[in-house]
Amino acid sequence: MNKLVKILGLVFCKKATELADKKIYFGLSKKEEIQLFFHKLSCDACRNYQKQAVLLDKILKEKLSKEKNSEATNLSHDFKLRIIQQIEKQ
Repeated sequence: MNKLVKILGLVFCKKATELADKKIYFGLSKKEEIQLFFHKLSCDACRNYQKQAVLLDKILKEKLSKEKNSEATNLSHDFKLRIIQQIEKQ
């Protein structure tokens, strides 16, 4: 089984989700595209994960672009300091 996995370049779920995320942000090589494609043929969970990751990325980009022009996203200096203090406490 391990030889077959190595020869075909098959990947398991952990690697497939990494490839799905990489595809969104950086793109994949042809080999990685093939690996992800064949994995998703037999794995509903990873197929769904990729669809959800793409959708989430789209929603976040839209939300951030809308808020970028809004003054509500500008945090006060005091608020930033409180955040830093809370982080340092942990």
